[in-house]
Parts: sequence; structure tokens; C-alpha cells
Amino acid sequence: MIALSGLFLLITPALAEAEIGFEADAVTVNQDDGSMLATGNVVMTQAAMTLRADEVRYNREDDVAVATGNVEFIDNDGAVHRADIMTLDTEFTHIVAETLRSRYPDNSFFIADEGDIVSGGTSIFDSSRFSACNCDFENGETPIWDLRATSTRHIAKTKTIVHSNVRMHILNVPIGYLPYLAHPDWTVRRRTGFLAPSFLLSSDLGFSTSIPYFVVLGDTNDLEFTPYRFQRRGLAVKTRYRQKWDRSDLNVALYTG
Repeated sequence: MIALSGLFLLITPALAEAEIGFEADAVTVNQDDGSMLATGNVVMTQAAMTLRADEVRYNREDDVAVATGNVEFIDNDGAVHRADIMTLDTEFTHIVAETLRSRYPDNSFFIADEGDIVSGGTSIFDSSRFSACNCDFENGETPIWDLRATSTRHIAKTKTIVHSNVRMHILNVPIGYLPYLAHPDWTVRRRTGFLAPSFLLSSDLGFSTSIPYFVVLGDTNDLEFTPYRFQRRGLAVKTRYRQKWDRSDLNVALYTG
């Protein structure tokens, strides 16, 4: 493998301020237009971000790089994005990818036919699939539940994910439709709203479902209401109150049904 950090910046001076490290097995430069083709184990790094691909073509006129073949991009937050084809600007702040698969630090994932990711802005995922399930979707493992939408927006400023025309699936079976659904992204630790649903199948209760609703009361206390629907036992509600002090904490749960 050839380390080409200095050479790459000489070929593409527009990248000099970006301070991009660069490695590849082979590099071809077009002296007429300044474009460059790198092939074989291509690795590009900038700050905490890393791009890996079988091939990267840099277009000096458009000042973009197009990566193809086993493309993997790790962003500043540690999220891993994989795609068949990925187009990036020279600062790695704007990415357009086809057949996108993204895994975030909390293990939630996105799959989309096309993703337009803008660092610090609004990212758009077309024909998307989202789940907080920690499963190996890359190798075909089916999540317990997932949300499938015609379009999904991730608004970094408000730390919110917005799905349009969304269908909820359980083990690949559609169970409901909503024209609009919004929830916090993976960076939010506490926010009032619904939490991830859970599902249970047992010989005693049958099939049961629950969707918790979380209420932030303050920095150190909160409430959680969880309605349950049991196939063989009817309805029940769990109410939980939590509070934390410097040297002690309180966790109380009340069941009614």
C-alpha cells in the first residue's frame, strides 16, 4: 500500500486546508484536468472521520470524491455508513449515497435506497427503514420491529427524526400506518414522549404489547407510564416514578389493571 498524503495534496490543492490523509494500492492522475483515480484498499482520513473503498475517483473541477465498491464511512460521531456508491465533498460534511446502510453509536440503524447526509444540517433518507434493534441487519437478521417510510428526515439542530408515510412492522409483518411520526435521535438522553415498543409471547400471557410514555419532570426525576395489552389477561398499566439525590435514589413502580 502507498501512503500518499503529501502527494495527494499536491495533486489536489483544493484539499490542502482539509488535511486529508490518503492511502491506496495504485493511483492514476490525469494531468489535463487534475482528476485522480485511486484503486485497491483506498483509505482517506480527516480528523476522526475515515472513508474506505475499493475505488475513489476525485474530480478536481467539481471538488468531490466518488467512492465505489465496499464503501464504508465513519463520521465524527462514530456512526458507520456503508453503501455501494458514495459521493463526498472534500470536508466530508456532505454525503450522497446509494443503497445506504447506517449503524449509529446506540446501535440503531437506517437502511435507505438513497441518503443525503449533511453534517449539522438536515439529512434525508428515501425509502427508509429504521429500527433501534441491536441486530445484525447487514447479514439479514430480522429486527423485532422497524419503521418503514417513503421519506425520513434527520434534523440535527433539533436532534429529531421525522418519518413520512410510515408503516410499523413486527417481524416483517405490517401492523400499523401513520402519515407522520417524529422521535428523538440517538444523541438524546432524555425527552418527553413515547419510548420504543416491546412485544412478548408466552404460554401464560399469550401475545402482549406495550408502548411506554416517558415524562421528564426535571433534571433528577421523571415519570413513565406503560400500558400493557395481554392476549389472555386483558389490560394493565405500570406507573414508575424515579428521582435521584446526591446520596440516594428512589424508584417506585405501581401496577394497576
